[in-house]
Amino acid sequence: MYNLRSPVATSALLFLAALCVCQQAIAAESNKQGGSGKIVKWVDEKGITHYGDSIPAQYSGRDNTVINSRGIVIQRNVAAPAQATAVAEKNQELARRDRALLASYTTQEEIDLARDRNLQMDEITITGLKQRREGTVVRLGNIQKRVDGFNNRKKPLPDEVNKELLDAKTEISNIDEQIKQRLASMDATRARFDIDKQRFISLKEKAAGTKTED
Repeated sequence: MYNLRSPVATSALLFLAALCVCQQAIAAESNKQGGSGKIVKWVDEKGITHYGDSIPAQYSGRDNTVINSRGIVIQRNVAAPAQATAVAEKNQELARRDRALLASYTTQEEIDLARDRNLQMDEITITGLKQRREGTVVRLGNIQKRVDGFNNRKKPLPDEVNKELLDAKTEISNIDEQIKQRLASMDATRARFDIDKQRFISLKEKAAGTKTED
């Protein structure tokens, strides 16, 4: 007969109790998933074991085990070192950006002001380009009148006049392309700050929710 007060017996009882709890958790999860019989087991960053029909995205880079409803391991999935490293680096970069975002702004309005400041340079540049374009269009019109004069008199167009005509048209085309690029840059700036703003709101709401729970 075993002495139930002995260390060996106590350890055995604790192991059996833990095994029973584990099997109950697995069975419950299996029933919740419609009795599929396959459950995924993984451990989070705090060392807490979880069970489910799939792994949340944030834990996709961790080792996991597939077990049946009786707690028997039927498959072990070991995360590739490169994948695990990439996931860890991505999470670290996201955390760094979140800290920088919260350190840079205290309100949504500050993000809007920063966006507007970043847009100012492009706006000033576009204004200058449009003024250049207007001047070039006027110059092109004057050149075109000279070209028409030669054509009306049925005289050959001098090479220098033809070059001036081509240069003016090329300059207008280049200015249009630069304006297009600046407008695209402004769209990208707005999109970037919109992403930052939405992330800022999410972080603030999460922080407020944590304080409420406390």
